[in-house]
Amino acid sequence: MDNEVLNWIGNALNFLILVYLIRTNIILGSFNFEQSLIATFGLFVAVLIQLYNIKK
Repeated sequence: MDNEVLNWIGNALNFLILVYLIRTNIILGSFNFEQSLIATFGLFVAVLIQLYNIKK
């Protein structure tokens, strides 16, 4: 996979998670455990992709 592609995927993931968090927060008024887990996992994956890019 190309560096640029991975970077784009990482940024897209970050953006989607941010939108998801804001949307669910507005609708529900608070987080529940499952959503926190999903968001944390998504952010973790995005950060891993970014770190992988820096190493390359």
